[in-house]
Formats: sequence, C-alpha cells, structure tokens
Amino acid sequence: QAILAQGCARRMSVVLVQATISSNRLHAMLSPSSRNGGPVYRVAVSNLGKSRIQRHAGGIAEEDNLGHFFSDRGCKVKDVQLIVDNKSHKSRGFAFVDFDDDASLQSALTLDGESLTEGGATLCVEVARAAAGEAQRRENNLLRARDETDDLCRLVGLRNARVHELARDLERNREHQHQVVVRKDVDEELSAERRLQETLQRNLETLRETEEVLSIAVHAEQQRTSALENIMVSIDEEQSSATRMRTMQIRPMALRAMSKPTARV
Repeated sequence: QAILAQGCARRMSVVLVQATISSNRLHAMLSPSSRNGGPVYRVAVSNLGKSRIQRHAGGIAEEDNLGHFFSDRGCKVKDVQLIVDNKSHKSRGFAFVDFDDDASLQSALTLDGESLTEGGATLCVEVARAAAGEAQRRENNLLRARDETDDLCRLVGLRNARVHELARDLERNREHQHQVVVRKDVDEELSAERRLQETLQRNLETLRETEEVLSIAVHAEQQRTSALENIMVSIDEEQSSATRMRTMQIRPMALRAMSKPTARV
C-alpha cells in the first residue's frame, strides 16, 4: 500500500506540473506584460537525449519530465520548450526552461552537472543568451506549428482509405511543403503553417461527412442483401414443396396402372 501510495503521489505531481506548464503557456500568450518585453528567467539545458519524442494529449513527455526535474528541486517552472527536429521528430538534445522568478533561476543553475535520470548523462544548465531569446521564441513557435500540422496530417491519413482523391490532395500538399528549399521569413512561414492547418481541418471535416454518407449507404445495401436472401430462401422452400406434392400425386397413378390386369390376345 505504501508503494502504491508513492506511485499515485508521483503521478499526481506529474499531472500538476503538466497543468502548471500549460496554464503558464496560455497566460504568457494572453498577458500584455509578456508581449511588452517583461523579465524572462530562462536557462538553456543541453546534453539531453536525442531519441524520438513521445507525444500525448497534453504535449510532449520529454518536456514534462524536464519540467518535473526542476520542480521537484524547488524551482517554479513556467514553461519548457524542447527543440525538436521537424523531419525526424527527434529531440535535438537541448531545451529552454522558463521560471517565474529569479530565485528559481538561480536554483536551476545549481543543478548544472546533475542527471535527469539515474545513471543518465549529466546536464549542462546555463543562462540562455538574451540576444537570441526573441528569435529562438519565434523559431520555437514555428517548430510547434509544424508539429501541430503533422498531427493534423496523421488524422487525415486515418480516413484516406475511404476517400482517395482528397487523401492524394493532402499528400501533394505535404510533399510540396517538404520540397521547399528556400527559407522564408519565420513570420511568413508561421502564417503559411496556420493556413495549411485550416485547410487540413476543412478537409478532415469533409472526409468525416463523406465517411458518414458511405456508412449509411453500406448499411442500406446490407439490408437489401438480407431481404433478397430471405426471398430466395422462400422461393426455394416453395419449389421444394411443389416438387413433393407432384411426387405424391404421381405415385398413386403409377400403382393403379400396375394393378390393372393385362389384356389377353
């Protein structure tokens, strides 16, 4: 019971960290002070694993683990941004962590050289360079927008077996996206990603409506098939009954014919 209680307590702590990070991200998006260049308490964490990230409904598991690492040690985590390669969906080995105050920032810097997991690689924790903060934020927003676009494409892929034409259109859009060689301004690319997401959402809704129509049509055809099979069975039974009746009528006639005396010559 003690082990179970510890496990439940740890899971609850992880959920609270995830909820705090999500709430802080929303607050940062809506708060005028964050848009007006207020103080940012941010560290750069490097020497992280470069494996494929694990997504869940609330975000990225690796970001949750990193936020939990700092919050367990008394830091007030505001946001965690893991840098992810858009093509391979693998971590690039570093992340940025924002805190609510300077005290949490100083506490985080003392964790330099510690390991995220027992026996794992030692982390490098240092103050993030302020000069690259705005550009990094915009780049991170672009990476997140691309990840959201990939999620929408996977949802569309689940329905492409039923509506092939729309699926081919979506695939051509994805191929065109990967064929872009010249890099545009980050803000323009972010706007393009948002427009693509809107298009994918509309296509997804169209696919869903088409699937419902096809399902109704298939159900109706199944009912017609069942009715036709019942009719055929009734016809077979009627034919079998008529055959038996004719057989029963022929037998007495044959017996009477056999019982008549043969005429003498």
